[in-house]
Amino acid sequence: MEINFYVINLDKSQERLNLISSQFNAQKIYINRVPAIDGMEIDLNKEADNEACKYEMGRNIQAGEVGCFLSHIKALKSFENSNSEFAVILEDDAIISNNFSNQIKDLCIFLRNNLSSDICAINLGPSDYKYTSKVASFSDINLLKAHRFPMLATGILWTRKGAELILSQHKKVKYPYDNYLRMALTNSSNGLSVKPAIVSAADVTSDIEVRSAFKGRSRENRSNFYLIKKQKRVFREKIIAIVSIFKWHFLNQNSNK
Repeated sequence: MEINFYVINLDKSQERLNLISSQFNAQKIYINRVPAIDGMEIDLNKEADNEACKYEMGRNIQAGEVGCFLSHIKALKSFENSNSEFAVILEDDAIISNNFSNQIKDLCIFLRNNLSSDICAINLGPSDYKYTSKVASFSDINLLKAHRFPMLATGILWTRKGAELILSQHKKVKYPYDNYLRMALTNSSNGLSVKPAIVSAADVTSDIEVRSAFKGRSRENRSNFYLIKKQKRVFREKIIAIVSIFKWHFLNQNSNK
């Protein structure tokens, strides 16, 4: 079983690369560096669909968000072009647990033996755990069905099916990457999470997005319907998650009879 580990890192962020590399070296994990795409150096008209973002999010897409999204797509393509069965894609501000290597192996073995044909991704970061169902327990973590996929994309374990799903849908960037993943994996109900988190984010601003931070998510960037659109999106996601929970428990009850 081969597992690839990718770290997304801007060329100018050598210090961050050194810090995350030291964590992986301590656990004898080889990481593949994916040069991040700087959002300030791309043609937004070519790469992004700002009208779609305004319709769904109630605001404009930001250059840094587009760079972040494209950087993750770049990492997924590297995984797709490899022979590995699984991939862990991390941003360079990730902090991994002390037992990260063994935990990832346990998760991949479980996926291979139980759910690999259905599951797309496992979010390795923190979640509110409200819309989850317990799938399995290991020595130090619980594996959960994430009926509402967690937002942060600091660290995600991907199956090949998951990579193929995201890459097949990608055309132009319409939403921030974490919002997009929540939509895609909540709708498909093919995402998992872990408790407690085995990846966290350092308390620093994302280098991938920082260069467009001056535009930010300011009030000037929002439409008059921003809050309405946000509440509509959240409500829709919660309804999908609740339906998924009922289906999950119904199927489990029937399978146990």
